[in-house]
Amino acid sequence: LYNKGTKTFYSKDIWGMTERILKTSIPSRTLIQAVSQTEHFLQDLTKIVYKEFPEKITSRDSVEQIGQQVKLMSTIMESGSKEEMIDKLIEEKIRGIFYGKPTDFFEKDKAKIGLGSVFKEDYSNALSQYLEITGRRNIWIHNSGKVDRKYKRENPSSTDNLGSKLNIDRVYLKESIILLKDISGMTTKLVMTNNFGATKFHKFLNSSVNQFEKKFKD
Repeated sequence: LYNKGTKTFYSKDIWGMTERILKTSIPSRTLIQAVSQTEHFLQDLTKIVYKEFPEKITSRDSVEQIGQQVKLMSTIMESGSKEEMIDKLIEEKIRGIFYGKPTDFFEKDKAKIGLGSVFKEDYSNALSQYLEITGRRNIWIHNSGKVDRKYKRENPSSTDNLGSKLNIDRVYLKESIILLKDISGMTTKLVMTNNFGATKFHKFLNSSVNQFEKKFKD
């Protein structure tokens, strides 16, 4: 859904898309790619903010490890110019941000890009679904789609037994793609509003955000 092109997908088109996917490709691969592309989009969004506001790179969680701080210092010392240093710092910072629990990016505003407590306070159901989607992606990558202890730990409400296989059907794939699309839309709007003072947005972004709010706002 997120690539170098500009093609727009509507929620009403998702059923047809998933039907074609189920007939012509492997659904697990589609889910893996959709999650990966969403993560790449969020990383690119974070990079845009850091390039515009390099001071945000220095913000860190209180739990940031000493080893990571040393690594960043080494990056600074090895850089040949300020621009190269900033690019390397951004790369290292983003790599660290996206390592760990996937929902921390939203819930804790881990990248400090203007999400605040919006997701934590208003969209807990969306975060739970996002965590389940990323968890299912992970077990399809690492465990042939079979439930493991990490999946159970991150999804305590799951009634699936260890070792059972989680299938990806038409309904699941459609709902997952919509969630990934709309949570990215909401993140984009918050970033544009709180960092760049944007007040007007493209109708497609507004549609995505409105759908997200209607379905998930607590």
